[in-house]
Amino acid sequence: MTNMCKSSIDDIELHYNYAPPTDIGRTKLNLGKSEIVLASTNIYKSNQVPVGYSFTQIPASAFEALDVDISNDSALEDLIEHKIFDVSSKGNMSVQLIASNEEESRILEVPEGTPLLLSELILFNHAHQAFSRCKFYMLPEFYKMEFQI
Repeated sequence: MTNMCKSSIDDIELHYNYAPPTDIGRTKLNLGKSEIVLASTNIYKSNQVPVGYSFTQIPASAFEALDVDISNDSALEDLIEHKIFDVSSKGNMSVQLIASNEEESRILEVPEGTPLLLSELILFNHAHQAFSRCKFYMLPEFYKMEFQI
């Protein structure tokens, strides 16, 4: 989210909890019904204006392998912003243009129906197991997506 933004991101609001995964998260991360995930919504701001946000799910079962101190907010922020990407062996990404719904509009402070770029990324560890699901909602005027293949 920070690398693709055309403006400088000067604030990231981190909001997280521990809860059962969403149904889609359970399916995409191959989780059981009783498993718990770290669910995080991060709001990215440039000059106090929300330009995008991410929604990330990481199974609690991955914490030990990721060597993260879940009692430390800055360690959790590093986990969500950097570490999951650094330790992944690969990722599957999809990108689409959507119209914002009520929740997306509230978080990004835009009218409902505003066009957004939605990118969903499933990260895999070296054992080829999905261990994180990330969704990125971006206001197109603030982002330029470039891919190296």
